[in-house]
Amino acid sequence: MCLYISVVVPGTVRAESLEAWAASLHLGFSRYENPHLRAQLRGADILALATRGHCDCGSPVGSVSNASDDGAKVEAHTRHMRNLGWSEAKIRRVLDQKAAAAERPRGTRAEGVASLEDWAAFLRGVRSHGGIERIGVLLHMYRHGIADESFRFTRMPSRSVSTVTPEDLARLQEDVLHEFTLSR
Repeated sequence: MCLYISVVVPGTVRAESLEAWAASLHLGFSRYENPHLRAQLRGADILALATRGHCDCGSPVGSVSNASDDGAKVEAHTRHMRNLGWSEAKIRRVLDQKAAAAERPRGTRAEGVASLEDWAAFLRGVRSHGGIERIGVLLHMYRHGIADESFRFTRMPSRSVSTVTPEDLARLQEDVLHEFTLSR
């Protein structure tokens, strides 16, 4: 199980420019398709991973709402990894890495991980770099492949990106499409 953060943008996006902007802020912009998510999106919207490394575990985005990694959640994760045939050593490494990420102060950047400030700057620059008026952010803890995992997300009412603070980004919830508008 790994956390991945996706962005949802209109099909009219200047993708190459947005990808370069994202990279300058330790983020990615890598398109992918998932038919289950596609059915929940507007017609020409594009799904892209904001992940730059292997996954977004340890990202400060959503860290406040995801901080409740209680024993039941850890046990379910462990059980899942065992069902996949992972060795006990590999499972322990994953759990240790997740624990270390959880202990890192919120907003502190691990090597190559975008900070809350990077995310806020990215969202504010989407209009000038991507040529679009809205962007969505979706967090999901994947149990299977990104391209074929089926889950339902809810939508939050759109809000202006100009009002978003790094603390707001730390409170983003999983399986909710958080949409931001970019006013002129």
